[in-house]
Amino acid sequence: MMTPKFPGMEYLETIRNEMIVNDHLIEWEACVQYVSEITGMHPIETEIKIAEATRWKAWAIVTSPLGRKYIQKTFPTVEEMKQTFTWLQGNPLRFNSQQLQAAIREYPETYLKEPSKNYKRSWNVAPKEWRKMDTEVFAQLIRDQPRVMSLTYNCADEGCSANCGSCWVTFQNSS
Repeated sequence: MMTPKFPGMEYLETIRNEMIVNDHLIEWEACVQYVSEITGMHPIETEIKIAEATRWKAWAIVTSPLGRKYIQKTFPTVEEMKQTFTWLQGNPLRFNSQQLQAAIREYPETYLKEPSKNYKRSWNVAPKEWRKMDTEVFAQLIRDQPRVMSLTYNCADEGCSANCGSCWVTFQNSS
């Protein structure tokens, strides 16, 4: 059976070699297996998304030792992943596996690294009309449009700061 191709695969060998050097390969592979089982995503795609979320892909892309020095990467643990998915599948979001796949594929860092904090950050800067609504309405918006949890700025309240990619105003104008 042929292995499917995913964007970013070319960096996995470099990342795995660094996991070996840091004695973290077993934990890395366990994280990949756990997330793959929960989401139903292919293990290679899962590994790439974890690498993006933990900044290992960015580290692998940069070949300069000086450049790599400044990339803030993290070593994921299975325990952290279990906490992440317990939260994502519990209240308030109650993601199913298809919703998890969509969210992780598009926004791996938002959903695989401290999603409860990202949820609170998005809620705290959401337009007032969203904060007045029931949290279930907000959760449904996130389930329907995973990008919402990456919205951590609102220039309507704070003035433009060139954070368009994470701004509620840009999101609302594009909807």
